[in-house]
Amino acid sequence: MKTNFAQGVYGLLLLGLLLAQLLACQRTNQEPAENHEEMLPPVDSPPPINKPLSEDEVGGYEEVTTQAQQDPSRRDSAFREGMVGDVKVLRVFADGFNQLATKERLLAYHLARAALAGRDIASEQISHRGLDAMHMTECILKENQVKDPAVEAELLKYMHLLGIHLSYYDRLSGKKFLPGVTYEQFDAAAHGAYAAGGPMGLNRGESLEERLEGLRPWLFDETKGPRRCALTGLTNKNSLRDCSLNLYRGVSLRELSNFEERFPFNSRLSRIGGKLVEDIYRTGDKRMQIPPGRYSEELGRVVGRLHDATAVAGRGERRILSDLVEHFSTGDPFAFDSAMRNWLKLDAGIEFHLGFSDRSLDPRGVKGVFRGVVGMQDKAGTSRLHTLVRQIPYFEGRMPWSREYRRRWPNLPKVKSVQALIATGSAGPICQTAFSLRPDWASGERSADKVLIFSNVIESLRRAVVVPAMKEFLPAARRERDLDHLRDVYGMRVAIREVMGRYLGQTDSKFFKRLKGMGLVLQELKAELVALWLMNDPKLVELGFVSGSAAFEVALDQLLVEGLVAESLGTFNSQRPQEMARRALLRYLVERSGGIAFEEVDGKVYPQVTDIKLVREAVRKLLLRCERIMAEGDRVSALRLLERYKAAPAWPELAQVAERAKAAKLGRLNACIMPKLRPLSGSNGRYKDVSVSHKESLHRQLVRYSRY
Repeated sequence: MKTNFAQGVYGLLLLGLLLAQLLACQRTNQEPAENHEEMLPPVDSPPPINKPLSEDEVGGYEEVTTQAQQDPSRRDSAFREGMVGDVKVLRVFADGFNQLATKERLLAYHLARAALAGRDIASEQISHRGLDAMHMTECILKENQVKDPAVEAELLKYMHLLGIHLSYYDRLSGKKFLPGVTYEQFDAAAHGAYAAGGPMGLNRGESLEERLEGLRPWLFDETKGPRRCALTGLTNKNSLRDCSLNLYRGVSLRELSNFEERFPFNSRLSRIGGKLVEDIYRTGDKRMQIPPGRYSEELGRVVGRLHDATAVAGRGERRILSDLVEHFSTGDPFAFDSAMRNWLKLDAGIEFHLGFSDRSLDPRGVKGVFRGVVGMQDKAGTSRLHTLVRQIPYFEGRMPWSREYRRRWPNLPKVKSVQALIATGSAGPICQTAFSLRPDWASGERSADKVLIFSNVIESLRRAVVVPAMKEFLPAARRERDLDHLRDVYGMRVAIREVMGRYLGQTDSKFFKRLKGMGLVLQELKAELVALWLMNDPKLVELGFVSGSAAFEVALDQLLVEGLVAESLGTFNSQRPQEMARRALLRYLVERSGGIAFEEVDGKVYPQVTDIKLVREAVRKLLLRCERIMAEGDRVSALRLLERYKAAPAWPELAQVAERAKAAKLGRLNACIMPKLRPLSGSNGRYKDVSVSHKESLHRQLVRYSRY
């Protein structure tokens, strides 16, 4: 009897515990309402959903249809969200989200959470203590204890810049930017927030004074710490040691000449005990007896969100998600390769990518920085892009180089038009118009196998940046014509540049190894030239992509205006290949073509195309020169060309251009506020649907992003 009684009591206790856990899971699976955004769930909840949702669980509700596929009534002002310092903030809309199937909306939400769970990894990879700076500043502002409104405004601006640049280093120039307050003011604000109960992101056993003193030189001393690495090649044996990126620690370039990396893109190389050690990015796997590695906690959250996504994913997406889970758990680079091979085959409504795939920040082009993008297919835009891709062999034959430099296209790239839902890590919040996995430097002959064109980001840039710039810097005689054609021309120029601009023609297999980052600059220069050259092709008019023969002139005007504004505001004080290439092209056209001049009308300076034929011929000559250099692997000619045009121009007109650009609220950089995806829970605590909101401010979004 006693035994039966004890067993009964034990059974009741066990049942009570199970019920309590079930209720806890249901509570953590709830999402805050729109008017309670501060009440966000802990980063380690909800638990993974390990079985797919049934049709009953995702159906039987009223569809939310607050947005049309396209909203033609939306004004240009809706895309403009103001300035943060010299950064223009844009709003990106996802009008087609509510027309997706329910499971696609749920999949997009879980994938977006997975991308956000890895955001802090990218920040920590980019700079030492940059993530600590972001968290400390956010904690100070959250407690609302800053007494001086001017100090609060400067701290808010600093927090936004940290979130945009992912560190205290400028994403373009690589230079450190400082808070607009003194250390004493920062210290007083931090102590006020701490006294009000703010956690301040302190480690166990760490005092606030220790944290502040540790941060002080990194945040307030411009000379403390190395600057960002030059992205155009390594020039000395200590260049890696002098680099602020957390991709290497105590390692020189010479030491790596005979070192074989087993985890080339997903590890940090460190010198420990006199030996080179690969600090692998992974959660670890107890079953396989694989110990945790670097970023194990953050990647554990990423893996949890991927499990949630698997529960609502289709067969093709599940293959990719399974490979990604294995990769993030074990660190196996071959699992990531398998995921990317499956990604190339994926043809679904939701497109996504997560991983350590951005090698553009590493001067060696080997180590990857985390990035994540999620988007939904824009079917009408994708159909147009497919038509363009089928014409690639035709466009190859229309290039000005001789037959010996033409390449064959046995396989055409896969291209999709996508409305971006989130771009984080190194992919955001600075606006990106496209996504692709860059071919390895050793195989420059290859094209990108798959390209995603972000149609809604392009639309935001056009409406909020390009249109105001052209209104300000084009004379009335050309302004109306250009604005009438701008929508088609701008989108097509981006598509040609991203889909085939870098890959038409031949490239010597050793070219990129010889030139490293400078080879990438020449490749970007060629891409811009190809996009400009083909704007005059009658095939684009025949296919209905552009509406007239003036497309070349409109594209040229756009390039000139963009280049002048960027040059005047300092955008080209950059080591990024894209900006260096555009400076070289701008200087070449203005200084060498003989068909472009500056004219003054009513006291305002405008770029004037005086002879379009001379400009067209200059584009042809430079395009031929770039192709010959790349096809023959002519390192000397490449360096001579880029050296000639890499310096800032000394044009006196730029001073007035800068004043007018600032008055028109044009920025040196453009950052995007992405749509907010909000889950809707059913009676059983599971998410049954997701809605979209476009009302979130930059500040709210950065705070929300930092809590995943």
